[in-house]
Amino acid sequence: MQTNNIVVAYFSATGNTARVARRLSRAVNSDLFEIKPEKAYSMQDLDWTDPKSRCSQEHENKIPLPSLNEKLMNLAQYKAMFLGFPVWWYKQPPIISQFLKSHNLKHMVIIPFCTSGGTQMEEVQTALENEFPELDIRPGRLMNVTLPDEALEYWFSTLNIEPVKFSIVD
Repeated sequence: MQTNNIVVAYFSATGNTARVARRLSRAVNSDLFEIKPEKAYSMQDLDWTDPKSRCSQEHENKIPLPSLNEKLMNLAQYKAMFLGFPVWWYKQPPIISQFLKSHNLKHMVIIPFCTSGGTQMEEVQTALENEFPELDIRPGRLMNVTLPDEALEYWFSTLNIEPVKFSIVD
């Protein structure tokens, strides 16, 4: 049960982001919410090298944004959200855009965290802020490898979310 009025919400296509999300949720003593599309992605859907794949079609706006399997309920109880996702084409995947558009998050702080094979966090941060200028999006982290506890603690200290207690638990 959460005690910090924080939720870690994440989308994970292959499991990498899910592992990071679970660690962050334990570290901030938060609720955990998996963002799922109504129709799950297959490995073929995720083949970004195929211009006819689902992810490529979504990226090119040739098909609508994916529908959400479910919405996050009771948003008013949260002050902050860690929002996790893999980076697709230097930005958040379309399911994350759909999630942000489908929820009223203007009252909370959004802290992105990402997994990526090469994109820098600054590119993702800029894309999010440009698409959602009305949201309070704080500096995020690229988390391809497990960060040492000290690095997580330092990042938490820079987020300026009060009153929140962070504790590293692995």
